[in-house]
Amino acid sequence: MRALALVAAAWLLGASTPARAESPSAIDPLNAYRQQALGARFSFWSGLQLVRDGNVVKLGFFGGGREEIFAGSPAALDSIDGYRRLRIGGTIMWVVGLATLVAELALLAADRDLFIAGESVRPLFWGMLIPGAVVGIGGGIMMQGANGYLSDAIQHYNDDLYRRLSGGRRVMLGLRRRF
Repeated sequence: MRALALVAAAWLLGASTPARAESPSAIDPLNAYRQQALGARFSFWSGLQLVRDGNVVKLGFFGGGREEIFAGSPAALDSIDGYRRLRIGGTIMWVVGLATLVAELALLAADRDLFIAGESVRPLFWGMLIPGAVVGIGGGIMMQGANGYLSDAIQHYNDDLYRRLSGGRRVMLGLRRRF
């Protein structure tokens, strides 16, 4: 939202006063913001991608490149650490749950009598199916929940970048337009 306000202010200032539009000091912070701001792109095939100045930034599945990407923003680094914790924990849970379900299928294929006795199902079947499904689904939920922390990290980084580049000035859109 602040980035939009910064772009709108620069455009309005440039359109209303030609002398200011030529001033490099009015445009340089805007260009610097555009080059350094982070965004997110979601794709079915490639998943979530971080984008800076039109180029994809490599974060890694578990957030391995976070220090370089979010440098200069302590709030963003805190949020991305939450992303990393949930992503790692969720992946571990998902793999354990999936492994439990696959092991159950393998045991069922090897010896049906372990799980089924006549017309009834033995407790071992439910003892593997329910925990495996719960742990696996819980891990998937944690991995998706991590994306909220990533979104927060992007927002914090862009807010801190805006503050650094604007020198604490606020962009006002109104009758007294100022930059």
